Amino acid sequence: MSDRHDPEGFEGFEGFERVEDRLRGALTREATGFHPDDRLGDIRAAASPTSARRRSWLPPIAAAAAVAVLAAGAWIALRPASAPAPVPATPSTTNPVSPLPSTPPVASATGTGSATATNAPALTVAVALPVYYVAPPGSADGHYALVRVFVPGRLPVGATAAQKADAALAAAVAAPATNPNRFVVAWPAGTTARYVALPAPEVGVSLSGPGVTGLPEEAQRIAVQALVWTVTAAVQQAGAPVPVTVASGGTIFESVGTNVFKRPGDERVFTEVAPIWVDSPYAGQALPGGKAVVVTGQACVFEANLTWELRQGGSVVKRGNTTASSGCPQQGSWTVDLGVLAAGQYEFRGIDVSAKDGSVAFQEIVPFSVG
Repeated sequence: MSDRHDPEGFEGFEGFERVEDRLRGALTREATGFHPDDRLGDIRAAASPTSARRRSWLPPIAAAAAVAVLAAGAWIALRPASAPAPVPATPSTTNPVSPLPSTPPVASATGTGSATATNAPALTVAVALPVYYVAPPGSADGHYALVRVFVPGRLPVGATAAQKADAALAAAVAAPATNPNRFVVAWPAGTTARYVALPAPEVGVSLSGPGVTGLPEEAQRIAVQALVWTVTAAVQQAGAPVPVTVASGGTIFESVGTNVFKRPGDERVFTEVAPIWVDSPYAGQALPGGKAVVVTGQACVFEANLTWELRQGGSVVKRGNTTASSGCPQQGSWTVDLGVLAAGQYEFRGIDVSAKDGSVAFQEIVPFSVG
């Protein structure tokens, strides 16, 4: 029911009936008060030309106008409430970003969003994406293994699990821009890997095509595991089963078909991970001057002992040893404080020394600079 109050007490069709009753009553009263008589003389006089010219037509015209005004007023009072006038269309103020719901534009890191602009950049934040690459054997009796690298990137504020996973997978199938460790390039240029949302607990990966041909079987297996570790790290579901499919059909590699894959259990992690990971700084990172440089990482080495070197211009400027928080078969964390370094380009090396002959069994190299 409308709360609109019409003038003269007219409200809806009930008001219209009341007006009709009023008009009918008025006409009835006028009709009953009319009494015809013998006025033949008056009629003849009124019909004469002279009388016709003198007669005034203003009263009938005024009466007709009054009736028209009354009818118009009744129509205005009784008409239903009309819809509001259409508003001119304006540009959309939403800035859809799949798969998020449309959201108003917000200020970007480099500019201010507009209330009416549809192409205002979304606010993003710097992130470090955990990405897993395949490292080649570090020695004759070594094996292909996974190295975790924190890859810098940017994601929308409040990024979804799918956005995080897609960004990490995109890095995993591309050759690193800085690759002093000779990580295996297992995927042809242009290959894409996308996160696939599946009923819990599964987390899917869809590849646009198969991997490169000619890799050793162990490298093929570990390359698939690199995707498994990457996507489960991105969505923070380390133990999730991961169905891997190929959109173009066929197998992933010559010896690895599409299937459901998982990380190994904690007691078998050492069979897939490289002996040493350097978590920070990441490759190519520019560090501010005047502050101590602290290197952190993970290790699964004999008796938890690892060697490290700091190089500059090909020369070793610092060298030392450190101990991880645990030894194999468990990974342990380690830290090396390099102190305050002069401005320049550096290279840190985390080294696993063979207990058998003292040779380098494995090493991870991380170039960085100080401001």
